[in-house]
Amino acid sequence: TRYAEEGLLTAATIIQVPHPTSERALDQQIMAALRPQAAIIQHSATNRRDDPSPQTLSFLGEIPVYSTSSGTVHLWTDGITWSVQQES
Repeated sequence: TRYAEEGLLTAATIIQVPHPTSERALDQQIMAALRPQAAIIQHSATNRRDDPSPQTLSFLGEIPVYSTSSGTVHLWTDGITWSVQQES
């Protein structure tokens, strides 16, 4: 949040959700500064901590969320456009 308050965050097209994805991983100020179009969450299908938290998911809102718990996530970009492929 300090970085958002100090204006040190710039827009990001895709974010990797901070780990651990606890209640303090993201907040509204950070999301407003980043304005991501999609998010990737890296965690195991055998995760025992119930990551991501419901609060983290609520901060992500309606943007597409890709998770490695469902398989490998491939991200491609040419610097302008991007695409994601989720393996199962």
